[in-house]
Amino acid sequence: MKRLALVLGFTLVTTLGQAQIKVGSSNTVGVGAVPTAARKLDVEFNFNGEYSAGLVSTYTGLTSISAGNPVAVTGRAAPRVGWGYGAHFMGGSIGVEAVVPAWPGTNLTMPIGGEWYDDYIYGLSAKAFGGNPTANSYRIDYATGVYAEANGAALATYGIYAKASNAGVAGQNYAGFFNGNVVITGTLNPSDGRLKQDIASLDGADVLRQLGRLTPRSYTYLRGGTAARLSLPEGRQYGLVAQEIEAVFPELVRDVTVPVSPAAPGEARAEGGLSTIKTINYNGLIPLLLRAVQEQQTQIDEQRVEIERLRARLDGLGIK
Repeated sequence: MKRLALVLGFTLVTTLGQAQIKVGSSNTVGVGAVPTAARKLDVEFNFNGEYSAGLVSTYTGLTSISAGNPVAVTGRAAPRVGWGYGAHFMGGSIGVEAVVPAWPGTNLTMPIGGEWYDDYIYGLSAKAFGGNPTANSYRIDYATGVYAEANGAALATYGIYAKASNAGVAGQNYAGFFNGNVVITGTLNPSDGRLKQDIASLDGADVLRQLGRLTPRSYTYLRGGTAARLSLPEGRQYGLVAQEIEAVFPELVRDVTVPVSPAAPGEARAEGGLSTIKTINYNGLIPLLLRAVQEQQTQIDEQRVEIERLRARLDGLGIK
């Protein structure tokens, strides 16, 4: 009888200022202008202020590294394998905004409990684990960490738009870093003349001479150290060595800092600091190779003219 009275009491609407709370008989809670408490937690509000929020969760607990990573909000919906959404968000402009603010301090450092914490922060970390199916388990055929789709815009749609800026080290801004093979059905590189300045022609003879200094190589990739954190291809490869091409065309070589996976943030320190590797802009070789071919063709044409001139001279002397 007491329980019935408690349930009936909770189903009544409680008004605190502008807030209304409804608790249903099926352990459901409604907050705000919801007609009934139809879901486990249903929040609805009407407020015109900037950055108003229907639900806010804030963690203010331990700050030592040993406490692990706290979670302000967690959701789980997995009635069976391969079905269910842990979270579903809908927005008029942005469905989900993930922000990691700069830690109060100097140079974005993060002193926690007197210790230096991870060198990396992540605005969004998404994972999908397919598992190892057995004869008695549910099989997952494909696992996708991030699936993005855009459609219906009047002018253009972008499945993913990524931007990186303001890195402390000059040039270390990368809109994307893909650790593994990338399959692309179409690619476009900005080459509009209106975006360029200081346009100059290449000296064909000089380009040909410089390319002659490059040595094509065959090689296999290491499997330990920094290489172990990169999904480098297996088997024999063909290409150039960055240190060798840097001596000839330094503009085509860049030092790149290898990011650390959110699942293993201690990897960089375990290897003695942030890992930096040299990369080659192979696309930048294309215009050089094109200019070299043009130079070779010019030389061939000139030699052909000279050969014809010498042949005509020999014919005039009656020499066959």
